[in-house]
Amino acid sequence: MDLIERMKSQEGKFTESELAVARYIAGHPMDVVGNTVSKVLELSGLSAATIVRMCQRMGYSGFSEFRFEMDRQLLSNGTQEEGGASEGGLLSRFVNINVVQLRKVAEAVDASLLNHVAASLCNAPHVAVWGVDRMYERALQLSAGLMHAGIFNSVTNDTTVMDDVASILGKGDVCVVISQKGRDYDAYALLMDAIRENGGEVFFVTVNARSQFISHASNAIVLSSIMNGGRSNLADAQLTIYIYLEILLDEVAYLQSRAEGVNAKASVPDGE
Repeated sequence: MDLIERMKSQEGKFTESELAVARYIAGHPMDVVGNTVSKVLELSGLSAATIVRMCQRMGYSGFSEFRFEMDRQLLSNGTQEEGGASEGGLLSRFVNINVVQLRKVAEAVDASLLNHVAASLCNAPHVAVWGVDRMYERALQLSAGLMHAGIFNSVTNDTTVMDDVASILGKGDVCVVISQKGRDYDAYALLMDAIRENGGEVFFVTVNARSQFISHASNAIVLSSIMNGGRSNLADAQLTIYIYLEILLDEVAYLQSRAEGVNAKASVPDGE
């Protein structure tokens, strides 16, 4: 018996308010996936304490354990087979987990700031992309996407090179600094300040809202790390940043295509 069926079978044990929680969850199961109890409260209008009590009535320690089980069952789409998961089941679970993550990151993006970052990248004479340790992979992701869009850029994880680049970037230039924890390299603060003092823009991408480097950036893109059941903080943050960068590259492509359309229209002689 899956979780929703078991919840329905135990309705007679619930108080009236707990029953309202159970019926809401049964009717809106995807609201539970990846969300905190406070987010479910916001979506449903129910009492947080009642949600927790209903989960405990079901035999769970609290909402987090209940959510993990709901997450596991919903995102597998019923493809778990006796004795293990089929190849198709594992693929389906992976796809569904990332679809949920993509939706949540997209909903949280500040559209006006996204547009500003993309426009700055399109118009910058010089673009630098920095990331150290694991975030160098994300720096390479952004750099390759910009190159594909025809935006030449330099990418590095070498702190000595960063120091050289910071002294070169000037008015209108852009540096994108990607830092998961927001505390990767102490000298970031000085280098970011130097770029801004020379007239450049620094965009700082992180999942750490308390990073010391946020105040040194022209703009900080602070992404919410959205946990899914069984996913580690590291994997979750990596995926969140990956998705944001892909959304940013899509905005860059959109702005470029719009500019090309305007230029093409302007080049057509009157009367044609």
